[in-house]
Amino acid sequence: MNKSRLKVAHFSFRDVHGAPGAAYELHKGLLACGLESDFFVREKTRPDDRIIKIGYSDSPEERLLRAIDKLYFDANRPDTGTAPVSFDQVGIPWTHKLENELKKYDLFHIHWVDGFLSINNIYQMLKLGKPVIWTMHDFHPFTGGCHCPELCTKYQGNCSDCPELKYNPADITKIILDEKKSKYLSGIYLTAASEWLKEIVHKSSVFRNHVCKVIPIGIDTDCFVPKKKSDMKERLGIPAGTKVILAGAQSLEQKVKGYGNLKQIFQYLVRDKYCKLLIEQKKLVLLTFGSKNKTEMSDHVIPVINMGFISDRAELCMIYNAADVFIFPSIQDTFGMTAVEAMSCGVPVVAFHVSAMKEVIIDGVNGYTAETGGFASMAASISHILRDEPVCVEKCRKRITDHYTNIKVAEKMTQYYHECLDKNTGNCLEKTDQKNTEMDRFIHQCAFEIMTGAVKNKFVNLGIEEMVMEFNPEFISPEDKIYKLIQSGRISQEMRVHIYGAGEFGKRTIKALERNRIGITDVLDCDISKNGTSLEGYHIRTPEEKSNSDGRKIIIAGFNYSGMMKNLINLGYIYQQDFY
Repeated sequence: MNKSRLKVAHFSFRDVHGAPGAAYELHKGLLACGLESDFFVREKTRPDDRIIKIGYSDSPEERLLRAIDKLYFDANRPDTGTAPVSFDQVGIPWTHKLENELKKYDLFHIHWVDGFLSINNIYQMLKLGKPVIWTMHDFHPFTGGCHCPELCTKYQGNCSDCPELKYNPADITKIILDEKKSKYLSGIYLTAASEWLKEIVHKSSVFRNHVCKVIPIGIDTDCFVPKKKSDMKERLGIPAGTKVILAGAQSLEQKVKGYGNLKQIFQYLVRDKYCKLLIEQKKLVLLTFGSKNKTEMSDHVIPVINMGFISDRAELCMIYNAADVFIFPSIQDTFGMTAVEAMSCGVPVVAFHVSAMKEVIIDGVNGYTAETGGFASMAASISHILRDEPVCVEKCRKRITDHYTNIKVAEKMTQYYHECLDKNTGNCLEKTDQKNTEMDRFIHQCAFEIMTGAVKNKFVNLGIEEMVMEFNPEFISPEDKIYKLIQSGRISQEMRVHIYGAGEFGKRTIKALERNRIGITDVLDCDISKNGTSLEGYHIRTPEEKSNSDGRKIIIAGFNYSGMMKNLINLGYIYQQDFY
C-alpha cells in the first residue's frame, strides 16, 4: 500500500449542515492534501461525483425499525426540548456488493451516522480488518440511545433505566449499550474536537480503552471572512448605528444549546446603563437564525429578528458580519461550529467556560467566557463589547485561521490515519458472531404492539399504515422522492406540479424538480403569514379545495407529512392520485 495515496471512505448521514457539513469539508480538505476520498451518505444534496448515495430501503424490515425508532424512542421522550434519543438498529442492507466495494479502501472514517449505519453495520465494517476512525460529533456512539445526556452519567456504566424515555420496555437502552460494548471492542480509533470531549469519551464504558486523539472541526475560512459591518446591516434592513447581538444554531429549541438562557442573560442586559441607553434610542436588536425557539423573547423590550433556518453559507456569512457580538449559551456542545464561524468573520463570541469553548476562546482576543450560570457576567461582557469594541477583528480571525482551517485539520487527520494504520493489526475481532436474542425479543414485542395498536406512544397520531407510507419523509429524502416519482412515471417533464410546503423540504424539492426539468406552478402552504411571498422565486399561496384546483399533481414537501396529507384529503384530494 502506498501510504502517500491513502484511499478513505467517509460515512455521514447527509452532506450538508452541522456535523455532516463539517465531515464534507474534511473530505474536501483531504482531497486537497492528495488523498483519495469518497463520501458515502444516506441523503445526497450536493452535485459531487465523490458523494456516493446509499438510499433508503423499501423493505418491511427497515420500515418497521424506523417505526420503532419513532414510536419507542423519539416519541417516547418525556421532554421534547431535550436532545434526541435514537435506535441504533436502523441501518443499511449489508450486501456482498457493498462489502466488495469497501474492500478497496485503506480505512473507513465514520462521522454522524444515526439512521444510516447500525451497530451491526459498523461491526461488519470492522470485520474487514481495516482501521475505523470515528469522529465524536455527539455522545450517541457511546450511549444507550441519547445524543446528549446533559447531567446523566449512566453511559459510564450500563445505561439502565434511561431517564430520557417515558418508559423503557425490556430496558432497551441497557441492551443497546451491551451490544456496543461487545461489538466495538477493537479496530476503532476515535477523534474528539476538544480535550473536554476526549475526557468524557474515556469515561464511557464503551470507549474507555480506545485511542482518542483531539482534532478540532475545520472551518471554511475562505467562506467565513470579515466584511464591512455597516453594509451587511443595511442589506438586512437594520438601521445604521444599531448594535446587533446575534445568537443562532440549527435548532434553537434543544435545551442543551442553552437558548433558554437568553432570557436570563437579557434580564441583566436591559438593566445595564449603556444597553438601556441603546434601547431608549432604539439602537439595539437581537438577531437570531435557526429553527425558532418555542419560547419567544417578545416580552423583552429589545426587538428580535429571526432569520429562520439558513442553509446558504454566503447568507450566513452576511448575518455573522452584521453582528457586533455573537452569544453562544450552550452548556454541553461537542465543538460549537457557529461560534467558530462567527470568530472567523472577526465577530467576538461570549460563551460559558464549558465544553470546547474554554479551549477555543482566549479572553480579550476572540471573545469572553463566563462560568456556567454566570448570566450577569455574560451580560457584562456583551455590554463591554458593544460599548468599547475591545476585540480586534484581525486578532479574532487570526485565532481561527491559526488553528481551525479545513486544510490544517485535514493535515492533522492525515497524520492520524497513518498512525492508525501502523497500530492496526488487521485482527480487529476475535469473537464469533452472536445473535442478540434480547434485541430480537424487543423488536418482536414492538412489532406486535404496533400491529395490534397497543403501542403506548403515538407519534402525531399516526397508525402503522401512515408510518410506513411510501413517500413519508421519515423514510425518504426529497431528492429520492422526486427520483422515484419520475422513475415510476407519476411525474414527467411534460407536466407542471404544485409543491406543498414552503420550508427547507420545499427548497430541496424545488431544486430536485428543477434538476430534472419538471415544471413548477407555485408553492402551497397553510401558514397565512407566507401567503403572497415567494420561495426560490415561486409564488406562495394557501391550498384550495379540489373543485377550484387546476388538476395538477401536488408534491408534499414537509416533515409533518401525515398532517399535510390529511389537510389535502379534507380539501377533496386523493392520495396517490392527486398528490404524493
